[in-house]
Amino acid sequence: MLYIIRHGQTDFNRDGIAQGQLNDPVLTEKGRRQILKVAEYLSKKGIKFDQAISSDLQRATQSLEIIQKNIHISKISFDKNLRENDQGELNGQSYESEKWKKYQELLSNGEIKFPIFSPPPESPVKIRDRVLRFFKKIPLSENILVVTHAGIIRNYLAILKNITLEDYLTSKRHELNVDNGDLIVVNLNTKEVDVIRIDNI
Repeated sequence: MLYIIRHGQTDFNRDGIAQGQLNDPVLTEKGRRQILKVAEYLSKKGIKFDQAISSDLQRATQSLEIIQKNIHISKISFDKNLRENDQGELNGQSYESEKWKKYQELLSNGEIKFPIFSPPPESPVKIRDRVLRFFKKIPLSENILVVTHAGIIRNYLAILKNITLEDYLTSKRHELNVDNGDLIVVNLNTKEVDVIRIDNI
């Protein structure tokens, strides 16, 4: 089984600022409580993990540290393929900024290159490629914990649901919303997905 957790709330999440691959954002107290809640939930379920793999960005590693204090995981590794989408010039931009709104408009039109920004955001094609590259190597026979970001999780859910990249960009990505602290459980054999919302734990 595969257990995927989105990192807890950060100061950037709270303030409505795009984080991308910035390493500055840190968990808020609310974010720490969210991850502790998930860790306690998994602990009570008695789930034993063969390994945990995390994004190497600080908000993900901080989340993993909280989980480790509640659940023993002997094998830990970090993978850059689990980093959030690199948003180039838009890293650190407010979600209310004109630049961010223009970027969202381009995505919704199915654009995959963004030369009007410098540096440009990462291509959705590249993002999906690295999501596929990472999840293809997950062993079917193990319980794996993954700590990552919303953009990575939404792309993986789209892949599991056989949603094309074009449909994902133009209409489906907002339907695959994942909140801070949400837990996604995937049966790798049947591809069944259970999204467990942090507010329901």
